[in-house]
Amino acid sequence: MGARAIGGPARRPGWKLAAVLLVWAVVALVLPAFAPLFNAVRLQGFPLGFYLAAQGVLVVFALLGFWAAASGKRQENANSPPILAGMSTAGVWISGATCVALAGALYAYGYDGLAFVIGFSGGFVIIAWIILPAFAETGSESIEEFLSHRTGSPIAARAAALMLIFCLILLVSAELALIRTLIERLTTGISGHILLAAAVIAVMAIALTRTLWMSRLHALSYLLVFGMVTLAAGAMSLVTFDVVIPQLGYGRGLQDLAALERRLILDGVSDPAIVRPFTQPNISLSRENFLALTLSLMLGAAAMPQLLGRLPARKSERGRNRSNHWALFFVVLLLMTLPAIATFAKLDIYTAVARAVTSETAPVWLTRQSTILTAPLCAESCADRGGRLHVEDIAVDPEAILPSTAIIAGFPDYTGWLLAAALTLAAGLAAGQGIAIMTRSVELAVVPGASMGHPSRGSLGRAATLGVTLALAALAAAISVGIRADLLTRISWALSLAAAGLFPMLFLAAIQKRPNSLCLAFSGLAGFAVALYYIVGTQAFPTKFLTLWYEYSNMPEWRLEAFEEVRRNCLDAAQDACAEMEEMARELANWWGIDARAAGIIGAPLGLLVAILLALAAALRKAPARNAGKS
Repeated sequence: MGARAIGGPARRPGWKLAAVLLVWAVVALVLPAFAPLFNAVRLQGFPLGFYLAAQGVLVVFALLGFWAAASGKRQENANSPPILAGMSTAGVWISGATCVALAGALYAYGYDGLAFVIGFSGGFVIIAWIILPAFAETGSESIEEFLSHRTGSPIAARAAALMLIFCLILLVSAELALIRTLIERLTTGISGHILLAAAVIAVMAIALTRTLWMSRLHALSYLLVFGMVTLAAGAMSLVTFDVVIPQLGYGRGLQDLAALERRLILDGVSDPAIVRPFTQPNISLSRENFLALTLSLMLGAAAMPQLLGRLPARKSERGRNRSNHWALFFVVLLLMTLPAIATFAKLDIYTAVARAVTSETAPVWLTRQSTILTAPLCAESCADRGGRLHVEDIAVDPEAILPSTAIIAGFPDYTGWLLAAALTLAAGLAAGQGIAIMTRSVELAVVPGASMGHPSRGSLGRAATLGVTLALAALAAAISVGIRADLLTRISWALSLAAAGLFPMLFLAAIQKRPNSLCLAFSGLAGFAVALYYIVGTQAFPTKFLTLWYEYSNMPEWRLEAFEEVRRNCLDAAQDACAEMEEMARELANWWGIDARAAGIIGAPLGLLVAILLALAAALRKAPARNAGKS
């Protein structure tokens, strides 16, 4: 069947779309802004603001997704059942690296970590109500194909392909970094480079394999991760609070955690300047950055191909719609469990400190080298001369929280190995999927006319396809080692770049019948370039960035003056001053205080503005010709 033979509802009714976007904006952006006010009210132990952000928002997203599915045209889907297909999509969407990174963010940031959870899941509402109906109009299965059909030209599609490759390289590098870390914990005496090379070969094999079994493996990886994480969280909830459902039990955990936070400060074993309340908003992230991260990640998630149902076989719009919203349902189930994991892990540590444990009597999972950033535990002298651990003595690696879930719950060691293996499988499948999409994007970018239709598989040739796959996998592996950034940062950068470059193109193509291809390309590249400049400038060259843009930093004048003094000392060849200058510059280098992980909030509006200006310029240029024709 041809690409345009696929039927489906072209547009959502205007009132429905307006109502959905209003609800989406209120629950995702407005309610979190009032979290400090809502937290004064408790619901079954939950501070209301925390509860709304951790569970209420996700439930609303799921309901909006199912409403979109119910609004679709009813057609039969000849492929796998929507539930199974949705579980498979969830296995790609909630990849191993994403799952580990989100759990770590919740543990490290508490309430502020929910910005990443909301941002990661909220983009699906945009997909369901704006982008997916436009894809159904053209019968497109990829971003490049959609842009080509919509504009009638390959220019925008090829620009999108280049940006897509850049974003996916970062995501795949995060998966490979996780695979290497997990395998190193499962094996001993094997070089990390050898493990990374083996991971690259396995991921290449996955990328080159296109069978129904790959879809089933994605579903299996989701089931394994979700099953083991939920079982461990349920066990911790049952043992501690006699509640088997962790999403309900950890409300009492938050209540106990707040009491312990106060007690430990009074006992002098917790520094209030370092250890902040878990449920209090806007400690690690300002209110502005919380909202900026949420919106940037939502726009980026809405533009990523894994969430747009980019599958090798064509489906009816209704079938794909239903399967994608089942995917949202399964993702929400897992995301609602992660705050419980973070809460129970934090509660376990604080309870141990309250019992006056030492490094020898601490919980077993805290004494493992893979868990602690400064292994062995309390390697430096502890704050208490008697050996009692203080809260700040326990520097847990946030990325170790989820892999350690089974051990925290008191399960045997082999269950921890099984969870690590499940996360490795999920990460490997997601990396393979990402490389396969990038290979396809290279093909669409270099093969004449490829982005206008469906070229036969392997139109690059088998040797060329293998070479491109190898090159992309090797590049992702090199970046996974070369970039010193945690998983959360890599994923946030990728989604922010997608928000800045890909989202404006998709949004404009979705709401217009025949947009200008060159205009879309310029708008996407402009937003992408600015976001990339902001990330690279603030992270790799903070001193130069701050020197150039210090007027736009949100830091107080006295901090900037102190930086200038340190910079002058560095110019006088004081080595200690140069190191201090770099450290200060990383903190001060920004535009209006925006976190580099939320760079999409800068690039996306700029891309849309460029598109509007180009459209106005084109209209003004055509106006004289129209007037001459009338006369």
